[in-house]
Amino acid sequence: MYDSVKAITDDSDLVVVGTVADQKVVQDIDDETDFTLSTVKVITTKKGDAGDETVVVRQTGSTENQTAGAMMETGSTYLLFLVHSGLAGDLASQYYVTGADAGIYLAPATAKAKAQTGTVTEQDISGETFNRVNSDSGDNLPATLTVDEVPAS
Repeated sequence: MYDSVKAITDDSDLVVVGTVADQKVVQDIDDETDFTLSTVKVITTKKGDAGDETVVVRQTGSTENQTAGAMMETGSTYLLFLVHSGLAGDLASQYYVTGADAGIYLAPATAKAKAQTGTVTEQDISGETFNRVNSDSGDNLPATLTVDEVPAS
């Protein structure tokens, strides 16, 4: 449970704003558990190094096999607090959302529209207010957040 933006930022390896460009569902750890892998095109990085400008975010579940968490959607732009997956091999480069789904903030429709045309820029999202996707997680995090409100690290 997080009681501040600073606490979730401190626990995150990577904090980015990005648009989900692609998703696929895999069962790569066992034969029963769905994982949704979202390829996120990074617009700006607030903490860490996004490397090649895309990151793969793992979420447990899928639209067919929904878990308790909120699933990201293709074409939407998010402010994401992420931790390394801790998995082996090719999966080591992937990330989980910090605090299950506490670290997912959704951009408003204007950013989504720009993202779908491929024209969203760092300047476009600098003043945007992102809305917390799961306000019922028990964490004491703000309902809305701007990129500028994320502490520099």
